[in-house]
Amino acid sequence: MTLGEHIQQLRKAQGLSQEGLGAALGVSRQAVSKWETGQTLPDTANLLAMAELFGVSADELAIQKEAAEAPAPETPAPERGPLSFFLIPIAVALMVIVGMSLWFILMPESSGTMPNSSVPPPSSEAAGEALSDFTLCWNAGGDPERLSLGEQEDCFPFGTSLELTAREWVYGSDWGVDFHDVTCGALYLTYCDADDGSGQVISRIKTIGAGYETSRGIGVGSPKADLLRAYGDKLVYCIKEHGSDILVRHDCYYAFQTTDAPTYSIVFYMQDGHVAGLRLENMFDLGMDAYAPDNVSRFPVVDGEPDFSQRTEPEREEIDATRAVYIAFQTLTTDANLSGEEQYQCRRTIFENLRYLDWPAYGQLGEAGQEIAACEKLTYWLETVGDLSKDEILGLQMGVQSNLDGFYSENYSRVLANAFFLYPIQFAQLLADNENSMEDSRHVVSLTAYGSDLYPEQEAAAVEKLRRYGLSGREGAWADFLIAYMEAPIGTGYELPLPEGVY
Repeated sequence: MTLGEHIQQLRKAQGLSQEGLGAALGVSRQAVSKWETGQTLPDTANLLAMAELFGVSADELAIQKEAAEAPAPETPAPERGPLSFFLIPIAVALMVIVGMSLWFILMPESSGTMPNSSVPPPSSEAAGEALSDFTLCWNAGGDPERLSLGEQEDCFPFGTSLELTAREWVYGSDWGVDFHDVTCGALYLTYCDADDGSGQVISRIKTIGAGYETSRGIGVGSPKADLLRAYGDKLVYCIKEHGSDILVRHDCYYAFQTTDAPTYSIVFYMQDGHVAGLRLENMFDLGMDAYAPDNVSRFPVVDGEPDFSQRTEPEREEIDATRAVYIAFQTLTTDANLSGEEQYQCRRTIFENLRYLDWPAYGQLGEAGQEIAACEKLTYWLETVGDLSKDEILGLQMGVQSNLDGFYSENYSRVLANAFFLYPIQFAQLLADNENSMEDSRHVVSLTAYGSDLYPEQEAAAVEKLRRYGLSGREGAWADFLIAYMEAPIGTGYELPLPEGVY
């Protein structure tokens, strides 16, 4: 038996993968693979560490190494005399002592990353458990397959049956390596080439598809009770993520990390009490701080429930109406994980604050050089949003109190015209019952008519509907005033006097 075969035999007897053995020794999985296939030999320090790990004597491993290095004898070896049974162990022991002394003096670098001297390397059991935790398993046509974070023995598709189902994206990074984003059906992977060119490294695995499970049997569709039973109080409860690149809509998520593999994490996205998506990721320099409880957005799990006892509210900066509208609009149009209630709150913030909006200042909150474009995005959204409530129509009418000069006024006229086209009766009723001054209400009518002239068919349909409904009293007076403005020749409507009935 060669030294490599012996190492492989002892490793499997301990239930360790090549990656697990490498983690325990502080070397790469490729280094272990090369030992076992006889491409390279471990140095004395790694031999000693393996002997302790496997529970065998250093003599046995050292002899195996000598046998692997020595050429096959051409003639039969002479029989050992009685004295050799005493001399051989002594010689081996001396060799081990000398090897250890040289190692401590020269400190040779291993083929992998050595653990920090202030942090003891993980035990073999802990290393194997830590690495296997960050593995996704599935059945491909009845055959079990799996992928783990970290270095891979094979290049993409990493010895599995995965195939690209969409275009592969390659992009650079601050680490000087190119990352690859690949889509394989319901599985999304990010990987890069290893620094030493020995293979590829998976940094992220994501899925929202059923049939994929962690090594503890949790996958999409698993109930919360099963998740807590599998991972317990090692989980961290986190409020839901926001942004445009959300993997899946969710109410909250749980994060899992271990001190034995501090940069690796699993995120379990939760929706309606079930796992809605999985994300396994190497957090790189964030380490254990990535999901450490902060009692603001992340909380420890105690006895299966989030512990909010130390909860603190985040500091809130005072913001004016213009900034409040900007934040609400950006959130509403870019966040893929808003609930219906959160969408309602954003819309309410926008419409209630239109009257106080400083349009030039709003534009400056966006990208430099895109001030006008930022304002146009908001007015276009106001013009096309649809499904306006009574309070939202009122908010649009009150918006004439803001500084609508120049092109801002022209853009806003289309917003008012669209609201009139959709809801002509409510539009007239709210003119009779809003908080605007008479002059501001007249401004609403004139801007609405100005914007309506661009769409004569829609204007005519709204006027006809308003005329047929037959509002009376003050509401009827404002309805008549609206109709008069709509039917007046362009430019002459500004000379129309307010009828007495509107007061």
